[in-house]
Amino acid sequence: MTESSSTRGRLTRRGFLKTAGAAAGVAGLAGVASMATADGWLAPASAEAAPEEHVARTYHQSHCGGMCSLACTVRDGRMVKVQPNGVGNPDFQTICLKDMAGTMSPYEAEHLIKGIKDAVGDVPLILHTHCTTGMAYMTVTKAIESGIDVIDCATSCFSNGTSQPSTETMFYALGQYGIETGLNEDVINKVNDYFKPIKQKYVDSGRISAKSMATDAQALVYKVPGGMLSNMIANLTDMKAMDKFDAALKEIPEVRKDLGYPPLVTPLSQMVGNQAVTNVLMGERYKIVSKEVQNYFRGQYGIAPAPVSESLQAKILGEGGKPVDCRIEDSKRTGEEFKAAKEALGELARSEEDVMSYICYPDQAMKFFEDRKAKEENICTYVIEEA
Repeated sequence: MTESSSTRGRLTRRGFLKTAGAAAGVAGLAGVASMATADGWLAPASAEAAPEEHVARTYHQSHCGGMCSLACTVRDGRMVKVQPNGVGNPDFQTICLKDMAGTMSPYEAEHLIKGIKDAVGDVPLILHTHCTTGMAYMTVTKAIESGIDVIDCATSCFSNGTSQPSTETMFYALGQYGIETGLNEDVINKVNDYFKPIKQKYVDSGRISAKSMATDAQALVYKVPGGMLSNMIANLTDMKAMDKFDAALKEIPEVRKDLGYPPLVTPLSQMVGNQAVTNVLMGERYKIVSKEVQNYFRGQYGIAPAPVSESLQAKILGEGGKPVDCRIEDSKRTGEEFKAAKEALGELARSEEDVMSYICYPDQAMKFFEDRKAKEENICTYVIEEA
């Protein structure tokens, strides 16, 4: 077991993979296919308007140069075929199922996992879910019975609620199944003991909300990911507007529908959540539209999984306006905007990718480039204060 201060990690049939967080990617792999469908685990949210048989949209993610996607054919609400579609590097090494809102049921886990295993064979399959709705332990147990290879967990004092199932609990359960995880029971208990007072400090200060630690079955309806829910609670608390919490939750499905049912993963989850909160606080839907949502309608985050609201699109893009129909990088790489950005960066830009990063994320990119240069030149900034 690698020493780490992380409170989260992965239980696997081949041992324990430490992670710096609960992200879907596993550093060091040549390619990771990360799958999440438009609504819940499988069918798009607009399924009621879809044909009897359809292909559920999935999104692909790049890790260490590999990009892949999965196409799942669905008939009558059940997956009947899983087809991996390689893009750039078809030989991906793992597949991660991301159940961001914790809405995957044991039944769905069984059919999804067995279907993917039948389609892709021995490729390691990872399940990442949350305890938000109370489903996680049942779902993870059924996933284990169905042949899952890796489950994401959290040290018990930081588990449950909007977090993941407890590492120690699942370690014990896996032992009952005769599955050797490679974990040392004394070590994982010591890790938990170390973090207990740290958690209590955050509870006492109010940084960890009781709402985030509780089970919320309504998330089965709203399908709000754990991290998104935690951020919404924190933001509303800071604005002294927690009385708007229930209304904001109810607004999320409406905003998501208007945006064409994007998968609620970062940054889209925050965009949807923030817009829902703004709608509620303003007392009028889309009186203020965030810059990020406007860019989403312009196509800067890709193509929406389902049709977007025509009235909202017209409000943002103008009557008859359409989003770009190519990768946003391609639309900007050769124009005046690219030339201006390249001149503005000067020697800080070392590649076309640097210039594109600056165009898409100017503040974050500039800080990164300046920090990179300072580190290479061994420049340090400090302040001397009188005692």
